[in-house]
Amino acid sequence: MRTLYQRFPWIVSFICALLFLAIALVGTPISNQIEKSAYLPHISGILIQQLFLALFSALVVTAFGG
Repeated sequence: MRTLYQRFPWIVSFICALLFLAIALVGTPISNQIEKSAYLPHISGILIQQLFLALFSALVVTAFGG
């Protein structure tokens, strides 16, 4: 029996791309808030957002046996 991502790779890829964009949109205000509350340098919010996206990407690769 094949798994969902093996049967419908385009649908799963599209859903992962939408989740990636959603995390990018939600992660921006969250990372900016963390940056302001922790008194970090100006560009640190972007770095925090990129860490969120890297974590999501690592989880997806691990979940799909990458």
